[in-house]
Amino acid sequence: MVACHAVVFMWELFCKEVERGFQFLEAEYGFELVSAENPNVVYESSLVRIFVFYDSSRGGETDLRIRRKSDDPFSPMSLGIEMLCRMESETEYEVGRISSRESLQNEVTRLANALARCGSTLLVGDLRVFRRLEDQEKQFSRKYSRRMRENL
Repeated sequence: MVACHAVVFMWELFCKEVERGFQFLEAEYGFELVSAENPNVVYESSLVRIFVFYDSSRGGETDLRIRRKSDDPFSPMSLGIEMLCRMESETEYEVGRISSRESLQNEVTRLANALARCGSTLLVGDLRVFRRLEDQEKQFSRKYSRRMRENL
């Protein structure tokens, strides 16, 4: 029973830290916090949804995913913070893990800073990064298909 309380406590702390750390989405870009249901805290603008993720069952993993609101909700296409940073600023971002209250605060701050740094054009409504992501996926698919045919 203690483990369950610890999980709930960490989720509640995560939600509070996300509200604090991602306040800039509401203040600077007009996003709205629309839900906080384990494992995601979700922000929306008129064009995109941002999912800030925490999963205690996966070692306290944190992540951030961005989807266009116009996308099919069952489509797997979303943009992660790792890919966004690689595409927009050529910097690496590794998904973090939370093991304590301090690491939770640090990780949420790191996620928020990465989004602010790498996602500023996306946050103001420039969705071209999704087109580039789709183009990269198509290129990868063609290369993979070609390689598979060559190996037959």
